[in-house]
Amino acid sequence: MNESPSNLAPTALPQFEIVLSAGMHNAIREFLFRDSSREYMGVILAGVSETDQKVRLLGRQFIQVPSEDYQHQSAGGLAVRREYSQRLLRQCAHEGLSQIDVHSHPFGPSPNLWFSGTDDAHEQRMAEYIYERLEGSLYASLVMNQGYSKARIWLPYPDGVKEHEISSLVLAESPFRRLDISSSDKSDQPRLTEGERDIFARQVLAFGEKGQLAISKVAVGVIGAGGQGSTIVEGLARLGVRNLTIIDPDVAELSNINRVAGMTIEDGKAGIAKVEIASRTVRAINPDANVLAVKASVFASASIEYLKVCDIIVVATDNHATRMFAQRIGAQYLIPVVSVGVNIEVGDDGSLADVSGEYAIALPGATGWCLTCARVYDAERAAIELADAAEQQRWIQRGYIDGADVKAPAVSHLNGVVANLALAEIHNLLAPFKKFVSYLAYDQLRGELMPYTIERNPTCAVCSDSGLLGLGDLEPIPDYERTMGKPLDVSTVPEGRSDGGEQTEDEAIEQVTTTDSTVAINAPEAAAALPVDDFAAEITEGGDAETRSQA
Repeated sequence: MNESPSNLAPTALPQFEIVLSAGMHNAIREFLFRDSSREYMGVILAGVSETDQKVRLLGRQFIQVPSEDYQHQSAGGLAVRREYSQRLLRQCAHEGLSQIDVHSHPFGPSPNLWFSGTDDAHEQRMAEYIYERLEGSLYASLVMNQGYSKARIWLPYPDGVKEHEISSLVLAESPFRRLDISSSDKSDQPRLTEGERDIFARQVLAFGEKGQLAISKVAVGVIGAGGQGSTIVEGLARLGVRNLTIIDPDVAELSNINRVAGMTIEDGKAGIAKVEIASRTVRAINPDANVLAVKASVFASASIEYLKVCDIIVVATDNHATRMFAQRIGAQYLIPVVSVGVNIEVGDDGSLADVSGEYAIALPGATGWCLTCARVYDAERAAIELADAAEQQRWIQRGYIDGADVKAPAVSHLNGVVANLALAEIHNLLAPFKKFVSYLAYDQLRGELMPYTIERNPTCAVCSDSGLLGLGDLEPIPDYERTMGKPLDVSTVPEGRSDGGEQTEDEAIEQVTTTDSTVAINAPEAAAALPVDDFAAEITEGGDAETRSQA
């Protein structure tokens, strides 16, 4: 029997979570409980996000078992035809995905929900087969009744497969929800600390303690700690976000003091890292906060590992490449991405031509869209920003970009307005109090707020079902830091970086500007020869169906 996909250590198991893309949770429940007189079953095909502390199964696609593929179906159990199970196994093997079996126990909203003995026997055999034959895949299961959900993952050991409880079901949608589906004593669950009760007392009066607790549980990653990013970091801390990761490679300069929240003259003179200033601000507001300050490029592999375990990513930089990169991570790992930006343009006559800003909240999945769909960033500009100096010089010679390194105008009140508009919607995403507005533009010269409706591109190479959505670690993240041709300063990057293979400048440009609607997936080479008939005979003991029941 193969070891688990990434050699998960039995003595130091990580936390396990299932993440569902926007709209998937409702789709599953509507299917499972359309008729409470019988059980229903479906399968989630999932990517995987793995770190030492956390393993997330990322719901890429939910497949409903068609009525004609049930051998039998009742309130007490169901059986799925062998041929249908074979097709699903082949698809999993071909696409390199993991499998989460989902079925209903339609007996009312009892909190005493768990798997039946028949479920145990079936899933054990399924897990043994998958770990024997489908290298790199994980196997888990999810059972639901009308009010509750429970889930578990099966892992291989030398003496056979064993089950482990999945602690959380994360819904990457509006509202964003982190559902505790563990069987642990809920009296031991996290609560607001005494200090937080005092700090956020006035906020609780308006939005309630339940909403405040939801805010405190999420982990938010902020890319950029300049004028916009530092304002958002401070706002998130004052909102009650307890877990923050802040990523920025730059140090403070005196010219930053007009807009970087919490910065002092001494910081500018000493060249203090912007992430350290932001971290200091957070801890001054809430000593109970957990802050990770990462003085590194967002393209560094260590930064990617930190972002993978965030619940929400906020990108507050002044370029296109970081937005493109953040959106790729968001789609691939099912993480909502909040893009916040401002613009000031001065006309030839010295008058202000534009003073504006916007936020865009991209939710991964069928009921959301991505920054690519919304055209928040320009892929060609991103390619230029990612090119090395020689390649950028060629772009200058062709007349595509200006060779001058011009500093953009900036003012704190514009940052403050746009940042706080975004903060209000992040608050609403976590603890709903109004209609969700995913895209809002602000024109300061006209004094106007303009909401926009964005439609998801069904063939988007980033967020569509045939794109990067939910692939997780299955699809390698390009090493853009290497293609930029800038030597890595190891003193600014946390330990753990692992450089990938070489990539030419032309390949990098082609890769970030591609408009193809399909993504190559690293599927196992042996998928075509998958011996699924052996499994079918094994689980049905010579019959024609795989069986589950509540008995």
